[in-house]
Amino acid sequence: HLEAALLELARNACDAMGPTGTLVIESFARDGDLSSSTTRGVAIRIRDSGPGLHPEVRSRLFEAYPLGAVDSGDGLGLAAVYGVLQQGGADLTVEPAPGGGTMATIYLPERL
Repeated sequence: HLEAALLELARNACDAMGPTGTLVIESFARDGDLSSSTTRGVAIRIRDSGPGLHPEVRSRLFEAYPLGAVDSGDGLGLAAVYGVLQQGGADLTVEPAPGGGTMATIYLPERL
């Protein structure tokens, strides 16, 4: 499930950037102070250089069909990613990236 989550986040980042831009995927150990969780573990961050997210879109990002895109088939990706990660004991945050773009971070606990 982690691979599918990473692919969905990377696909969303690439779609946001269009034909140009930079996609950075990095991982790092964490001491538990980087998310609301106090557990130690690993974080995987996907950062793009796209236009970033409008605050209203960001506030509804993990809802199914947040933009009313039921007919197009879009809109379930991030809701599904978030749900699968939560069920597995992981967490996901999405926020503006320093310097522009969007940064999605998956927080994995030390033990699943």
